[in-house]
Amino acid sequence: LARFLTIHADTLFADGHGEQVGRAVRELAKRGADVPVLVGRVQGMLLRQRGMPGARELFLTALQIAKQQGDEESIFALRVQLLWGALDSVDPEVVGEISGFVQEADALGMQQRSTALILLGWTKTIEGDYATAVEKAAAADELGAASAVLRFRAALLYAYAATCLGDFARADAKMSELLRDLEPSEHVVLLCCALFWYARLSLLWGDSNAAADYARLGTALGRDLNLQTELANVYYVLVDISAGAGERESCARAAAVLQAHAAVAWYAPDRTRMAAHSQQMLARCAFVGGAPAEALQI
Repeated sequence: LARFLTIHADTLFADGHGEQVGRAVRELAKRGADVPVLVGRVQGMLLRQRGMPGARELFLTALQIAKQQGDEESIFALRVQLLWGALDSVDPEVVGEISGFVQEADALGMQQRSTALILLGWTKTIEGDYATAVEKAAAADELGAASAVLRFRAALLYAYAATCLGDFARADAKMSELLRDLEPSEHVVLLCCALFWYARLSLLWGDSNAAADYARLGTALGRDLNLQTELANVYYVLVDISAGAGERESCARAAAVLQAHAAVAWYAPDRTRMAAHSQQMLARCAFVGGAPAEALQI
């Protein structure tokens, strides 16, 4: 069981079984199994999914033990988790670490190389080199074709970078392809996150009707799966749509949820700007609803 969970932890989380994996790992430890690396990795992933602090510390401790044990598979998985967590810092040191990671991954299997390329693609996006990011996403998609998780990550990078280039049609086509890929599958977490991102990107493309449809499809699913760090994404969209329509009650509800989840959003800039965005949308809603003085006050 420990071996199975070590190999399939990422896929099990993608299928919505993160909580069950956590219970299984706790049961293993309770029965005397020596699995500190697996415990740290899974507990860290659960904390990150719930938007709670402490994941990085658990990953670092587990990584140190994995290195002592020579557990290369866990070392790679934990380094990936740590790099995902560090990506949003726009720190040159992190960029350098990811570049080194990509070079190391070249000697490994296709899925490891795909993962490294996706991380590199996001650093290129953060640096503003969107064309290179699209190239990395396409290459990662080809290498990671056997993994739904990697296809999902590559598609998000591709659509995000294409959007930044202003090529909305290409970004939309990639997200539509991703949804068709995920809808008949068991990867419910990936499907939910894809709907949230499709909603947010559709808002940027100016298609508020599509954004509303994708957001509402994903909202109940996100709550059922306890995807606290992702809920900020979808309420960012819902508050914007309600504001544009002048729907005061629904805008206020969405703004309250957005403010409550802003602090645990996955992306660091979102954590600092989403609370302000909710207030901007309340002001916009008041203005659209015919209350300019109230809007000005907000």
